[in-house]
Amino acid sequence: MSRASERLAVPLDDPDAVDAELVGGKAATLARLLQAGLPVPDGICLTADAYRLQRAAAGVSGSAERVGTADDPYLQGTLAAPVAEALDAAHAQIAEGSGRLLAVRSSALREDAPGTSFAGQFDTFLGIATRVDTVTAVRACWACLWSTRALRYMLAHDVDPGRTAMAVILQTIIEARAAGGALSRPEDGGAVVTGT
Repeated sequence: MSRASERLAVPLDDPDAVDAELVGGKAATLARLLQAGLPVPDGICLTADAYRLQRAAAGVSGSAERVGTADDPYLQGTLAAPVAEALDAAHAQIAEGSGRLLAVRSSALREDAPGTSFAGQFDTFLGIATRVDTVTAVRACWACLWSTRALRYMLAHDVDPGRTAMAVILQTIIEARAAGGALSRPEDGGAVVTGT
């Protein structure tokens, strides 16, 4: 395809994966780290355009306020054919060939942006193996954009949920003996490193 915005799935090592308007803040950060030579688990991101295409196919683009209810079209019904094809190809490439387990991770467009971190607002699903479970987890990631906690956060930070989108990362899980994290911009200006 000629334009990055027309892509439904983008590997994290693709040059377009650093575009937060295409893949969301979390995926764009992972792509920048990977492309800088740091070790990042393999991953493919279903883009914001996949979310928008599915939202349109579900018939909720014009009435986004209905999304997130018990009869949520993201959690039921058929995926739009191009979205299903992109998801199937991503799942086959990341999980099925080697039997690896996946992390299915939300990556909202306004996430990790200045003034709107969205820390703890969106969902991640770990240990996903089958295509069916992957579809369920992807739909749940899309729907979490419309959760009560996320909507409250958006209201408090002047973000219009109807004008944003949710990308979803399919990423291999690393079976680690130890894990940790680092925060390079805490309020005190130092750095915080945690490990277990």
